[in-house]
Amino acid sequence: MQAELALQDILNEHEELLGQARGFGMRTAAIPRGLMPLKEAQGVVAKFDDNTRKLKGFLDSLGQTQVHAPDKATRDALGEIYDRGAKSLRKFEDDLTKAKAALAKHEDLLVGENFQDMFQALRLAVLDLDLTDKADFGAKTHLYLDATPAYAVGVASVWRIDPKEEVYKVRATYKAETDEYIADMWSMKSNRWFPAAKKTGHARISAFVKAVVDKLKAVHDLEGESLIESRRTVEDTSKEVAGYKGEIDARIQREKAQAEYKQAEKISADISQAIDRKLSARLPGSRTSRYPSRRDTSTTRVTTWNAISVGNTTVQVATNVRIDPTGTAHIFGHYGLSSDSTLSKVVPKTAFGESFETYVDAAVDAVASFITASTTPTRAPAPVSAPAQDTPHIRAVLRGLRGLEIEYPGTLGAAAETEINKVLTGAVPSITLSTTKLSQVENPTDPVAVAIQARAFQAQYHGGTTQVGNITITQTVALKYRAQIVNLLLTIPSKDARLPGPTDSSVDLAGSIKEYFARGSKGSLPALVRSLIADVTVTITRQGAVGRTAGTTRTAGAADFENMVWIPNVREAFDSVHQDELAEHGHRDGYPGTIAAKSGYAIRVRDPMTERQAHEYVRKDISNNGKWDRNAFAIPVTKERVLATDKITVTVTARDEKEALRQAKMRIYATGRFPPNATAVVSDLVPKKISETARTKTFEVTGTRKVVMADTTDGWLFYGVAPY
Repeated sequence: MQAELALQDILNEHEELLGQARGFGMRTAAIPRGLMPLKEAQGVVAKFDDNTRKLKGFLDSLGQTQVHAPDKATRDALGEIYDRGAKSLRKFEDDLTKAKAALAKHEDLLVGENFQDMFQALRLAVLDLDLTDKADFGAKTHLYLDATPAYAVGVASVWRIDPKEEVYKVRATYKAETDEYIADMWSMKSNRWFPAAKKTGHARISAFVKAVVDKLKAVHDLEGESLIESRRTVEDTSKEVAGYKGEIDARIQREKAQAEYKQAEKISADISQAIDRKLSARLPGSRTSRYPSRRDTSTTRVTTWNAISVGNTTVQVATNVRIDPTGTAHIFGHYGLSSDSTLSKVVPKTAFGESFETYVDAAVDAVASFITASTTPTRAPAPVSAPAQDTPHIRAVLRGLRGLEIEYPGTLGAAAETEINKVLTGAVPSITLSTTKLSQVENPTDPVAVAIQARAFQAQYHGGTTQVGNITITQTVALKYRAQIVNLLLTIPSKDARLPGPTDSSVDLAGSIKEYFARGSKGSLPALVRSLIADVTVTITRQGAVGRTAGTTRTAGAADFENMVWIPNVREAFDSVHQDELAEHGHRDGYPGTIAAKSGYAIRVRDPMTERQAHEYVRKDISNNGKWDRNAFAIPVTKERVLATDKITVTVTARDEKEALRQAKMRIYATGRFPPNATAVVSDLVPKKISETARTKTFEVTGTRKVVMADTTDGWLFYGVAPY
């Protein structure tokens, strides 16, 4: 009958699938040699499923045909076929269950005992390098089932604690289908991966692991890092490391040359200033000037020029400074009339190793004698004033004017002109008003709302700019050295130029600056400056006055906010918290300092974090959100799921108990399985000293190791800065 032939085709197809399933261990107790690629195994299981559904459909159709059969004989024959098919269906379903179990076992081979044993040995070998107290350790695994062939990856990382950054990674890849191990390592400084080791066949895991950590140690030592304490020397002759060593050597040479240039530039600048000052004192009524230094690109030589004019005669001095490999400065110079392009006269040579003052005296004596013999001054000498001390003036850093810099040259008033002219005759003074982010302040952890920078006048002449000094004053320092800073503020003539007292919390620096410009320019304050600072008052929050209430930190004109929303979809999560804040604050309060002031969100990271990790990330990142930015920041958050909990005891040797606990925590963390996308958390450490020598102590430390999964997005943490 036709129905019997159709059933037999289905049964034959099933038998073929059973034969194929041997390739991924379905009908064998041991793992077969030449394991079927995972994608093929997944295809076989899918065919099992299709074959089972085909048999179910056949039986449904056969039952309908049996009911409508024209006679009893036909119904009985169809019934026998149906019974045979129904019996086969139970076997089909049982085989499908076995096939799925074998496929799961096949997948587990990728992160099973072979991989876990190798990756644990690798983690512990990294720790055996003796990480210093500047370093931390981490690990993670990933499973790539969709690749051909499928593979598992374990990554062990060495982190720098302060600042928190991943400095080295060793990555081990395992392909179960070929029983192949491949490893490489990465360094932050090079930002590249170095091939480390490969294992196939019966090669030992221990040799594979040693090759990987040797590569790590070699690159660490080559880069001059201080995260590994082991004194073991590793010679790595691979072409990748040799090429990298050449790059490092070249960079060191460039940095050395740059340092020599800077040293030579500083010495030449000091010499130029000293020559200028001494020539002015030696030859009253003369006019002196200095020119910017110039580097010689073929050597580390720097040349500066001085010019002095008496009457109609101008003499130039060229000073050359070169730093030799020992760091010693060699100074030599020439001088002559400005019309003499070769400056043919030589400054008497100084003795090797003497300070530049000897050269300056020799140059001044030679030039002064040359000028005296060559010309007669045409006018009486002018009285000479002693150089004044540096005259500091203020530029205020206004938090609200982020990123803007305005330079306004002009007359600064008689008193200011008198002071500046004592220092630089003929200079055109200028003052700069600019802004900076709080993160650029010297101590960004200090809860300051504003920083004040005291800067000397800048004098522009002969195409160059001289800046005498620069001081950054944070709010904490401002309160401590109030009297001294008041003296600085007095250079801005204003009755409002004052610092906060014990009960004050603000100072109208903007008004002071406005008045300062208005006086200095006789009322012609630029319209741009006027419009920017017309109504700005800088608020200085005293130390300890920054508070946190309901997830909000308030500073001058702005507030930080954090909102945790347990909704997996980011758009729904944002809409929910945004509507709640709008309903509570609306726009009746102006700027509420909450997420209600934002109109959207920007996702900062894609991988979900635990709630604790998310809050740590926010603490470091929130300053990057501007109070006028349209978008709040968002990061995905997951709820930890504990997969396993174990008590683990390790033995460590350390200088003291604190160091022992640090080592033990990393070793307990590294001991045990790391399922894909899971991490380990160590707690409840209990040390027990078991022996002691003159320099070290040996401890047994027991701790709890939890393996937790954090791979799904359960909610979102929104944060940022909003106007208040």
